[in-house]
Amino acid sequence: MAATPDAETKPRVLGDFQLERMLGKGGMGEVWLAHQISLDRKAAVKLLAKHLAEKPDFVKRFYREARAMAKIDHPQAVRVY
Repeated sequence: MAATPDAETKPRVLGDFQLERMLGKGGMGEVWLAHQISLDRKAAVKLLAKHLAEKPDFVKRFYREARAMAKIDHPQAVRVY
């Protein structure tokens, strides 16, 4: 009998992204290696933890962080969209 892939290795689709594998986990959520289907490119997708997604203050903080990171344009920094 073949083993069933666990949640960390089984590909999932989230909007335009196919999540391939978890890269890391922190206090606010997880970062996944993903494939952006429409543009056929690799991407890192950060997901807010479910228990924090229910709290409006944490959702605001998550968006604030994304907006701040999106302003950074440097050859040695990952671009945020």
